[in-house]
Amino acid sequence: ALSEADKCKMIVRYVNRETKRFWLTLTGYESQDYALFKASILAQYSGADKGQRYSIRDLERIVISYADNDISTETELLQYYRQFRPVAHWLVANSKISARER
Repeated sequence: ALSEADKCKMIVRYVNRETKRFWLTLTGYESQDYALFKASILAQYSGADKGQRYSIRDLERIVISYADNDISTETELLQYYRQFRPVAHWLVANSKISARER
């Protein structure tokens, strides 16, 4: 398992340079207190502590964007599916739509 210090060092490896520069200034990084650092990061992003949320409108936008352009290749179908599935799954799991409506 990673130490608190290792977690702080590793997490900044997965973001772009600009974000990394910003995160390195947040409370918890210098002290290598991962819980504090994580809380500081989440505090910078409105709604991040609530997790991902979708609306029926988000699903409609995906469907409409692909309805306007014919899906003619397997690659295009997979792109559609990768956008559609997470939104539809979240909406069903959170009782926003039924499995049938999906």
